[in-house]
Amino acid sequence: SSTPLLMGATNGFTMTDSILDAGAGNSHWLHSAYIDWGNTNLLFENTKFINSPGSGVNVGAGDESKKAPTAIKFENCSIENSNRGFNIYDSSVVTVSNTSIKKCNLAFSLSNASNVTIDNVNISEAKTDVANSNIASDKGAFAINNTKNTTITNVTVDANGMGGSLFELMNKTDNITISNMNAKNMDDIGFFYNNSLS
Repeated sequence: SSTPLLMGATNGFTMTDSILDAGAGNSHWLHSAYIDWGNTNLLFENTKFINSPGSGVNVGAGDESKKAPTAIKFENCSIENSNRGFNIYDSSVVTVSNTSIKKCNLAFSLSNASNVTIDNVNISEAKTDVANSNIASDKGAFAINNTKNTTITNVTVDANGMGGSLFELMNKTDNITISNMNAKNMDDIGFFYNNSLS
């Protein structure tokens, strides 16, 4: 794997003032950071995740029989030039705060996740090259699928160049709170696309 950081079964880890560059490959399985099963109590602070054909940050249990990652925090980080910014699935208690996401097709994908907190995030300079169109048409700000107990607040979006919608809700979503959104340049996209049982 050319993934700069691939973590499994780690309890207690802090990374600060770092750059994780996944520019060495072109597979959609290649991420700048892959936080796999069994991880807990991780902190990433002032870390840049860049040039990923997959996700800047992938948080999820690749093996559903294993313990899901939990208590993962990202503070004062940035993601740039990736297909997805954050791909958070099969995990819980994930916090993203004071973070910027630039030049991504889709900023956040949340699937089968719970207790996710997203606060004070800036999304801009979106692209729509749909790098993995045979896998998923990744576009927009938030794609939320089978996710519960999640708060999204204080998010600023410049939708210039963005495809899809700000929010796509799929399947069952439960107790999702969205507040203090500030969006501009939305002439070509919608605010919500709802295909959910929420």
